Amino acid sequence: MKIGIVTFSNAHNYGAVLQAWSLQTYLEKLGYHAEIVNLRLTEIDRVYRIVGRPRDYETSRLSRMTYRMNMVKTRITDSEKYHRYHNFEHFINHVLHTTKKYNSIEELRNDTHLHYDILIAGSDQIWNSGIPNRIDSAYFLDFGGDNVKRISYAASIGATHIPEDEFELFRYHLKRFDYISVREVNAKESVEQLTEKPVALVADPTFLLEQKDFDQIKKDYKAKKKYIYVHNVHLNIEDEALDSVVVKLAEMTGLPIVSNRMDSTYPNEMKKFLSGKPEEFIGVIANAEYVVTNSFHATVFAITYHRNFITVPHYSNPDRMIYLLDILGLSSHLIDQGEKIPTDLETLCIDYEAVERKKGVMRSEAQAFLNDAIKGPKTCKVATRSQGNGRYYVKAKEQAVYRDDELLDILAPVFKKAIAGGGKCVLPIFSSVEASHYAITDDVSVIQQAMVPEFFETEFDAQLVSQIKELLEQDKPVVFVGNEYRIALLGKQINLDTPNLLTIEIPSAVFAKYRVLTEDINRMQDLYHDKLTGVEFTNQFRHDENQYLIYHFASGVSNVENIETAPLMQEAVRCVNHSNHDYERCEANMLIGRATDFTIAGEPVVSDGCIIQANDHTGMRWFDELRDCYIIDKSKMDLHHMVAKEFHFDQEKKK
Repeated sequence: MKIGIVTFSNAHNYGAVLQAWSLQTYLEKLGYHAEIVNLRLTEIDRVYRIVGRPRDYETSRLSRMTYRMNMVKTRITDSEKYHRYHNFEHFINHVLHTTKKYNSIEELRNDTHLHYDILIAGSDQIWNSGIPNRIDSAYFLDFGGDNVKRISYAASIGATHIPEDEFELFRYHLKRFDYISVREVNAKESVEQLTEKPVALVADPTFLLEQKDFDQIKKDYKAKKKYIYVHNVHLNIEDEALDSVVVKLAEMTGLPIVSNRMDSTYPNEMKKFLSGKPEEFIGVIANAEYVVTNSFHATVFAITYHRNFITVPHYSNPDRMIYLLDILGLSSHLIDQGEKIPTDLETLCIDYEAVERKKGVMRSEAQAFLNDAIKGPKTCKVATRSQGNGRYYVKAKEQAVYRDDELLDILAPVFKKAIAGGGKCVLPIFSSVEASHYAITDDVSVIQQAMVPEFFETEFDAQLVSQIKELLEQDKPVVFVGNEYRIALLGKQINLDTPNLLTIEIPSAVFAKYRVLTEDINRMQDLYHDKLTGVEFTNQFRHDENQYLIYHFASGVSNVENIETAPLMQEAVRCVNHSNHDYERCEANMLIGRATDFTIAGEPVVSDGCIIQANDHTGMRWFDELRDCYIIDKSKMDLHHMVAKEFHFDQEKKK
């Protein structure tokens, strides 16, 4: 049996890499082939990178040489930083059993050679949207085949509760799991509200193993004297409570200090532990006389090696520390001020035989959950989203159904199917030069006013969302068309996995404030001294690779501008480039793209046709039923640069 583990395995954090090693090692002890899926998200890698990596490093010999020279320079000028980076990378790439590197969920989905019987998400704060500033569906195991069993083990939300605006996202992703477990009481309570499946509370993966297991990799830390080891989980944030406890304990014991902070030094400090290997991190704790820390995992290893210790509650997320020490009968070792340390340190002596018995119960419960989940039946029938599930280069057989617009011709069969089933279409409408809004309709005359792709902000309100919900509750089909931002907003209010809801993403290279359009309308009216009655955004009246803006005036005169050079579109691009747009903030929520059923790219991405990509089984089901409405050319299917080529705008300008 082959098991893949998805966790924060690339974080240069002792707890992160050692919990990953613990879960993998336990599974291997059971006889399974377990490996870490080496997901290297840029947002996490960037935090630990020690030199700036050139953009074209992978292909340019000069860039590779520059990178190596910068690494050598860092090794000379900041050897501690260099060795810490090297030690963690060695552990990740050689001590952990990892796959090849993947940089995104798309790469995982597209790798046809990545096969597992079971996928496990956990542990660590993999469901915390603050790390890495979004929720990545890879940590909800949104890849792999539909027959793969999916388990979360001791997953953490990293907070006291799940934010309300993430409820639908969690509800959607949790459906995919066969077995769910978390590591905090608050996480269990939050997750249980969003799923009907049982949610187990289990111990961190480090509790699956015993001291003798960690001895296999532990490297002893050499010190001439007994010492207090101080571990601040933050490398660049001071913890005044921790400092007060350290200073007081050092005064009371007379012991020197070994600490992991480069930017500060304690009185009576003997040595620094700045760049040690993860194996040496175990050793520096195992050999300490006392451990003082605000780190959960430093606390775990102090207990594992039967050390005297004091844990200072983490200022923002103390729950799991409090829960752990309470269940082990060690709450007296949770101290947040130096003056609270007992005068008689003997009162802090620990009966580790009693602690080991309680740990044994925790270990047995955690092992039982894993064993039952691994050997139990697959319970989830929800299909995963698979990049490339269906990708087609198509032309519509029936032309100009709603308007002489190729995208609308492609969408026409979908609209007809929804309307025939008593449903409706929801899409951005450019109803006049003064107004743009989202409409829910089955009226062909309204659909003819569709503005797809959406170049400018188009709003939809709570009333429209209520209408969509009402139709779905009546089992009526709803087709929602928009750019990825609009679909993301919808996903915060409606479960996008609802069977009768079909979401169609039309990538938009320009997504500007509506004032840009109104300013251009005024410009054209002043220029031509005529009333503007309408604007066509995607007309290809010459049937070549170019698109044109056509301004229609009350007098019957029309003005034509190439969409690439039109002042309106140039200003829209400038507006997007120089504004902190909601689009970027939405992108961070990871609701875009991944949750759409269809992606459709129109002209001029390819010449004379469109690309349809069915992103999931809902999209594939609809396409299969409508396949006869299209002319399919399988020889021209290339979606990799779809968005970058749209409207021939330079993608770098968009950034």
